[in-house]
Amino acid sequence: MKPLKMLAYSGIIVLASCSTQAQDQHKIHGQISTTNDPQWAILRYYDDHEKLITDSAKIVSGSFDFTHRLKEPTKGYVQVTFKETTGEKVKPIGIQFYIEPQNVTITEGTDGNELDIKGSKLNDEVDEIYKIVYPPNGDEGSVDEKFVDTKVEAFLKTHSNSVVSLDLIKMVYLTNPEKLEAAFNALSSTVKNSKSGQKIEASIKKQAAVKVGMQAPGFTEKDPQGKEVSLSDFKGKYVLVDFWASWCHPCRMENPHVLAAYNKYKDRNFTVLGISLDSKKEDWLKAVEKDQLPWTQVSALDPQNCKSADLYGVEYIPQNWLIDPQGKIIARNLSGKDFDKLDELLR
Repeated sequence: MKPLKMLAYSGIIVLASCSTQAQDQHKIHGQISTTNDPQWAILRYYDDHEKLITDSAKIVSGSFDFTHRLKEPTKGYVQVTFKETTGEKVKPIGIQFYIEPQNVTITEGTDGNELDIKGSKLNDEVDEIYKIVYPPNGDEGSVDEKFVDTKVEAFLKTHSNSVVSLDLIKMVYLTNPEKLEAAFNALSSTVKNSKSGQKIEASIKKQAAVKVGMQAPGFTEKDPQGKEVSLSDFKGKYVLVDFWASWCHPCRMENPHVLAAYNKYKDRNFTVLGISLDSKKEDWLKAVEKDQLPWTQVSALDPQNCKSADLYGVEYIPQNWLIDPQGKIIARNLSGKDFDKLDELLR
């Protein structure tokens, strides 16, 4: 089984599980080759109360076991560490997978550089969705959109009661709120009411509040000098609210396009408000200087508690919203040649 990924497409960076009331016992057994002298298995997952749980098991004769109780399946991560040999560290191997009320077996992959999962219905379904998102004969991101839509629809019809369907629709439709909502509505109430389902539903509601045609929600963040900057300060102007970060490669690749648009249209009542999701002020300001970004920049310097990002439902970057002088959202997620549309939008 391939490890679970957060998103199927390159060009963006993602930021941050069927339910019953009774707690079911979840057993995980591991069998690892003793060739590299495995030492410990470390399991991490979030429990029913969203608390991070870390457990460890000593590997004896290549074998280890975990037993936990959870109300519903959840994603976990197991890492296997090895003994140092001749002063050199052997790189740990790990895998993300679903912990569910079935006996799950973790084994070493054929090349010894990864782990594999067996004996799990949900994890088998993860393999199925990977065949949709990453077809064996296609390059990542090159698959026809209609082809993927058809495959997704077929999978949801036969797996509407599987929590794995939530992974599929997030992987494929995270950047398309309308399709994400339609796919989510095709799932069973049990899946929609699961922890992961509730998070997606909350995301859908936030996205609905910031779609084109809506009034842009107001917010206040601080600039590098600690001065408060509010969206309302830009009333009467066209402003591109641009979420980015110094560590986000796609964002840095997009900055030249934003800069070109700024220079071309700044005399047409257009400006940019950059909102960084950095946590280190030094990294943020170095990126601003290196990319030569002359517009107003703000940041909470705490990505997990950035009020503007939460208000706009930002789950990946780069993302942007174009707001008109009256405060209405008139476009979103402009990139590359999309900025040519500003000729029509800036009236």
